[in-house]
Amino acid sequence: AGGKMLIVGFNELRDFYPALLCDNLNAQNLGLTATALHLNAPPPAAGRWDITPLQLASVFEEAEFRRRVIGALQKAAQNVDRVGFPAVLGLHKHAETIADLERGLNKPVFEISTLPPSVPGRRLYERLKDAFLSAGGRLLIGSKVLDGEIEGGRVTHIRHQTVARPKTLRAEHYVLATGGVYGEGLEVPPPLREGEDSAAKQTAPGAESIREPIFNLPVIAPPNRADWFGEDLFSPAGHGLRSAGIRVDKRFNPLDAKGAVIAKNLYVVGNMLAHINWMQGLTGDGVAITSAFSAAKQII
Repeated sequence: AGGKMLIVGFNELRDFYPALLCDNLNAQNLGLTATALHLNAPPPAAGRWDITPLQLASVFEEAEFRRRVIGALQKAAQNVDRVGFPAVLGLHKHAETIADLERGLNKPVFEISTLPPSVPGRRLYERLKDAFLSAGGRLLIGSKVLDGEIEGGRVTHIRHQTVARPKTLRAEHYVLATGGVYGEGLEVPPPLREGEDSAAKQTAPGAESIREPIFNLPVIAPPNRADWFGEDLFSPAGHGLRSAGIRVDKRFNPLDAKGAVIAKNLYVVGNMLAHINWMQGLTGDGVAITSAFSAAKQII
């Protein structure tokens, strides 16, 4: 868009480097000029050298904090067309925070991604959680699902761990979104230890099998550990282990080895799907959103 841009950083916020951002932008000949400005954060964030993006987002929701930031920036912001901040401009009051800064500076304000924890991601989580609870949903956090039962082609219940004992949960529909290998939704057997009999390991039942631990669904994956990874870390073909997952039909119901539906009220989404290889294609977020949306449509 061209013009002059001011990128603001706070000395208390580690791992956000306005000068580096400006150098990269200016070197790309985009028709804009970026200038960096480092501020000492006003109270109550002043002097907190270990402050996180979420903590800074929380204090940005205080009107007095914003007033002090605006005061520190007004002179520098006079000669620019827009002002960029790290993505910490409020959590629950994001729109209010942006609007207040734009009024005070009389300039458009935008955000630049930070390292995790992601404040925009947390904003999205809070909005989705509020919508879910408002619709009558029940949210359990930190309670591990132990197993589930499938009878007559339908999931009848799942069990989850509580402080006292395992408890049973029943529903009409179930969505399996446990994250694949990297989310521990698929259990990978440990490698051979030094001195272990490889022949015995190979012939042991399920020795090289990747397992889905809740419903014991069949997992599509290379049968031998030697085929899980290629020799080149950055191989264009990717690695076999990254494509491991559950085969599904067009309704996202899991299928057995013969292509028959295992459970009509169970839907598999995200990185639990077979043949995704999301890391190689950089498609993880897209697959998660579209598969979950499709499963929700089937349930509705």
